[in-house]
Amino acid sequence: MCGIFAIYHPEGCAKFNVTCTEAPIFMAYASHPGNGNILAYERLAIMDLSCVQPLRGTTEEHQVIHNGEIYNWRFIREVRWLFSTTCDSEAILK
Repeated sequence: MCGIFAIYHPEGCAKFNVTCTEAPIFMAYASHPGNGNILAYERLAIMDLSCVQPLRGTTEEHQVIHNGEIYNWRFIREVRWLFSTTCDSEAILK
């Protein structure tokens, strides 16, 4: 089973007293440390068992939680960008 949960507010969720305990218990949790917004996920790993999400871009402002498969991720890797993980979802950040 997979699931994605996010809470976003321009002023950050801390202002509204939102915590990760309000997300389903089965989900892993990550919060953007700078603004208090919440990202949570549960992922059924098939391709890359070591892929940990959310994936972070070159700055903390860019984060991705992805549920799916990037079919041409090998091509994207070969053609252009350097990747820091083996996760196909990192192609979204490039």
